[in-house]
Amino acid sequence: MADPSKPAVLTWGPHDLSHESLRALTRAALQGSGKAVLVTPVFDTIKRVEDGLVQETIDRDRLRWPVAWACIPSLKPPTDPPPAQWFEGAVEVRER
Repeated sequence: MADPSKPAVLTWGPHDLSHESLRALTRAALQGSGKAVLVTPVFDTIKRVEDGLVQETIDRDRLRWPVAWACIPSLKPPTDPPPAQWFEGAVEVRER
């Protein structure tokens, strides 16, 4: 059984975080802010739409998809997966 006082690393959906090095990297990153998120680049083309008309194509180089996250127990998100605003202030972790 997991120790409730220690940070947990949670995965989102079908993503496999079986590599312990990624789990360790994500856990280590949360030391400063209390939460960290492992991300992967976004490959889809994403459009911003207003009133049924495409206004712009979002620069995907600035976007990331969260695949796993870790936090100290006191910052546990209210839902799984966390709401989008929960990730604000989290340390970004990328595979090296």
